[in-house]
Amino acid sequence: MPINESALTKGQIRKLNALRKSIGDDLAEEAFGKWLARQAPAAPPSDPTTSDNTLEAAFCVSALEAALTCYRAPRISNTDQDSQFTSEAHLRPLLDRSVKISMDGKGRWIDNRFVERLWRSLKYESVYLEELTGGHHARRVIASRLDHYNHRRPHQTLAGRTLAEMYFAARDAQTLEAVA
Repeated sequence: MPINESALTKGQIRKLNALRKSIGDDLAEEAFGKWLARQAPAAPPSDPTTSDNTLEAAFCVSALEAALTCYRAPRISNTDQDSQFTSEAHLRPLLDRSVKISMDGKGRWIDNRFVERLWRSLKYESVYLEELTGGHHARRVIASRLDHYNHRRPHQTLAGRTLAEMYFAARDAQTLEAVA
């Protein structure tokens, strides 16, 4: 599946082009697509002319559809059982792409430890420390923190390496195996 470059940041386009030069178009797009699928999205997509950053169904469906347009569909979608996530409008795009649906019940944090840890880090390392003045400010703060989380923050469970370092090390090893 080709990469939708119009949905990428300038930095992501530079990385994709560097990969294309080093390993060829097809392999680069496949590797880059897998890397994108493992990244935490930088910020929920939205209309910059509005301040709508609620978790109402229409906003959640819009964010889901935008994410599915920009990135490959995940294997599993894990959400709470709130009404915006159980609606037909939210579930249909996932089911149409054969995405498995997992919904947390009370006390089921363990079902999705990665995401729970990500949100805990986001809240305690950024959101609670900032005096957020509105949706646009929150979006910038969260995007910056998620970029930091993926590319600069060392993770104890990864022996002090970043998520991006782990992904690229695994990708490079797979590339070498494929060439050998």
